[in-house]
Amino acid sequence: MASIPNEPIKVIIIGAGTVGPLLALALKRAPQSRETFAPVVFDSVGDWKDVGGGFVLQPSGLNVFERLGLLDDVYKAGMRLDHLKVTDEKGNPIIDIDTKSAFEDRYGKPQVGMKRHNLIEAIMEHVRAEGIPVHFGKRLTNVTQSDDGSVTATFEDGHVETGHVLVGCDGVRSAVKAAVFGESPELRWTGIEMVMGLTHAEIPDVPRNLNRGMIGKGHSALVYGLSETESIWTIAYRPEKMEPSRWGQQSDRQAVEELTELLRKGEFDEWMVKLVPTAHRVIRIGIRDRDPIDTWTKGLVALAGDAAHPMMPDLGLGANCGLEDVGVLAELLTRAVESPEDLPQSAMSERLAGALKAYEKMRSERAKMMVEANRGVEVINYLENGFLCALRNVFIRALFAIVKTTPSTAKFHKYDYKTAVEEFLVEQKKVEPKGWFESLFGNKGSAVQAH
Repeated sequence: MASIPNEPIKVIIIGAGTVGPLLALALKRAPQSRETFAPVVFDSVGDWKDVGGGFVLQPSGLNVFERLGLLDDVYKAGMRLDHLKVTDEKGNPIIDIDTKSAFEDRYGKPQVGMKRHNLIEAIMEHVRAEGIPVHFGKRLTNVTQSDDGSVTATFEDGHVETGHVLVGCDGVRSAVKAAVFGESPELRWTGIEMVMGLTHAEIPDVPRNLNRGMIGKGHSALVYGLSETESIWTIAYRPEKMEPSRWGQQSDRQAVEELTELLRKGEFDEWMVKLVPTAHRVIRIGIRDRDPIDTWTKGLVALAGDAAHPMMPDLGLGANCGLEDVGVLAELLTRAVESPEDLPQSAMSERLAGALKAYEKMRSERAKMMVEANRGVEVINYLENGFLCALRNVFIRALFAIVKTTPSTAKFHKYDYKTAVEEFLVEQKKVEPKGWFESLFGNKGSAVQAH
């Protein structure tokens, strides 16, 4: 490959979900020059279709969209959630707070309910406008790194792509992770299944800007708006028998009928019984995560999003953790190439690899904290002993009455990726004033390893 000054830095991104295209956009819009990076995105699917469910965007994730000029688009595509109300299975209140003021006053941004497809479309509109190549139907089979500071991706159809950096944003069953990092901890099946449904119905007791939840004995439920015209509901419980063959999108009415019958037999509030039959899409999934891993990078290859840190959905942190990855990784790669004109390829590759290791150092502990926090909520949310459930409800009710917000997740919501990078660089400069890349990873090629 030619040296950096003669060509843009090509970043090969595997995965065209939320994280991959957003990372490509963040690199393309790097402040030094629009020609510094040349991101290219590949995905194994044939094309994007309106599939999947939704999630809640938190302030830490919205910070990334704001700096890329997408915040208004995100607000238009989703639904601001102004209130959080959680009850027990009999409708007795546990949490009742104004999240609009709690979040915007404390963290500067609201919570936003978002349909996954709508968010991807909002991102892809900007990706297309920037002329970033996105290739579908490309199944990755191998990744290799060379001594000349390049990384090559090989695809099932024979296509070969060589670049300066490769990032795997390809989900829990990451092909990049398998090709570069080999065996890793197996996915942990929690014993919990979640059924989610998308609905256009309007339920008087559940306006779309309300985040409405219920926690009972061994099960929980939630509903919130994804847009002005659509909401998502979820019901999570421990089934008597796990049936992985049924996981995935279900278009037939059998799933709705079965779940409606389950609700009528169980202890669920009336609003859930009303909502379930209105679903126009039903998805059943097994809830899983993975023990946190310490190694996210190898040479010029890195992992981001669920490829690095799949986690349970209870605290609504998974998607936002991936968005934080984007902000930190793009910022560090941008810092690595701030004055590249006089650097040969080998030196630039060293700085790029150093940026990836810095990203791993910054992000791995935080992601581990999020995974473990969700596991703690799993224990609390799915208690089956009636007495312990009553104690849980009393404790949560008292805690929220005092703090008026979500205290267990404040450390997650107030995170700002740019501030975190600045603080990290300051600490590294204390170690070695000559430069944080060199002080962390040396300048003798230790960070770049052929694979």
